[in-house]
Amino acid sequence: MTDDKDNTPKIRIAGVDIPAHLAWEKIEVLNTSADLLERLNETYPHLATDFTHEIIPLTRDRLNNSIGDLKAPPEVGDKDDFTAYLKEQLATHDPAEVADLAKRDRNVEMSLEDLIYFVGEENYMDAMQRQANEFVANRISYNQICELWNQGEMPAPGKAHWTFSDVEKMLGPEPDHFTDT
Repeated sequence: MTDDKDNTPKIRIAGVDIPAHLAWEKIEVLNTSADLLERLNETYPHLATDFTHEIIPLTRDRLNNSIGDLKAPPEVGDKDDFTAYLKEQLATHDPAEVADLAKRDRNVEMSLEDLIYFVGEENYMDAMQRQANEFVANRISYNQICELWNQGEMPAPGKAHWTFSDVEKMLGPEPDHFTDT
């Protein structure tokens, strides 16, 4: 288990650090697979090999070492209900505010990447476009928007940082009053 700069607990699975609350589904799949293989070994001993016997405790040990004393995340209740709640909030709030609202209203801590996972990239980008339009209405240039979003660690579409061209694709050409200075 490792922590990133935001102290988000991470679990290393197959050499990749995954936020702990997103890793639980993968951990459940691995545990279920180990259980199934164990049952198959017992049910069909003539098909079992040394490898299929040895891999089960190895898998369980690796999972236990990866997880350590980390506990499963709190249940969010009905996932569809939670997703609907997030989408409703995202329609009127900025993405960072929605993550804060999820903590306040539902006691669920989430990163912006988690938010995108629940609501989908299209809904996230719609909210970012709405925010960008508000920024432009307040005479904030495209470069300044990129700076604000990058400083706020707002996920960019498919890459690490926002660029001028990302905002331009979203809003069209920058208004002349930004380039006439």
